Amino acid sequence: MGILTTKYNKNYLLHHIFYGLITLMMSLAVQKGNAQPRVQDVVYLENGWVIRGKIMENSTSDSLRIACFDGNIFVFDRAKVKQVKKEPVYKQSLTGGKSLSRLYAFTEVSIIAGNGNTSRTVSPWFTTGYRFGKHLGLGLGVGLHRFTNITFLPVVADMRIMARQDHHIIRPYGYFSAGYGLSGLNDADLYVSYKGGLNWTAGFGLMAPISPLAKINWGLGITVQEGGITYTDPVDPENALNYSVNIRRLEFRMGVHF
Repeated sequence: MGILTTKYNKNYLLHHIFYGLITLMMSLAVQKGNAQPRVQDVVYLENGWVIRGKIMENSTSDSLRIACFDGNIFVFDRAKVKQVKKEPVYKQSLTGGKSLSRLYAFTEVSIIAGNGNTSRTVSPWFTTGYRFGKHLGLGLGVGLHRFTNITFLPVVADMRIMARQDHHIIRPYGYFSAGYGLSGLNDADLYVSYKGGLNWTAGFGLMAPISPLAKINWGLGITVQEGGITYTDPVDPENALNYSVNIRRLEFRMGVHF
């Protein structure tokens, strides 16, 4: 009875850890959304100039007036304007360079292929991180893998190799994550115990902008999850059967990047 109570207590704790991690990741994603830079008008001229600011209401069909954030107002002949776009506001760095917000968040769903032993599964993923330079992003992620006989809660370190953030085109990215798949979400049983293990995922995909602040992404990769299941004989507790879990599957991943 003590063993069963211990297992229930462990499951109770891990359920709270799981929902706590989900709440934390979603809170960071919401804060990320709230912290996103405002949208500005960007005027591209035929001579190659790019002017950022707010287009003024007194612009006419012949001339365009734009107020920059430094207080300057420019007036351009419409015939010399190549295009006008809406883009996120740039932030000036201490060195005078320009950069977008470095925080990012991914909300994704991965579809993991099945085989004869375990069924196909759909796994949610929440990842948040920080961009270093133009291409490298490092962060933390949490997911949920529910297979036929066992459930894992992967908690991972995540790395993303992304194209420049200010490109407004479909562009490639790569991802790699590694961590540990917790097994405590499985139902407690006096004669069955579960063991977590290494989890890692690697793949590549594409991103496409759907707004100045959000992109959709989809990718293809491989995921690996290790663990174990132990069955104890109720008549002879010393007689136990140990089964290793070594899942290696293709996965299709899609989601939204903020």
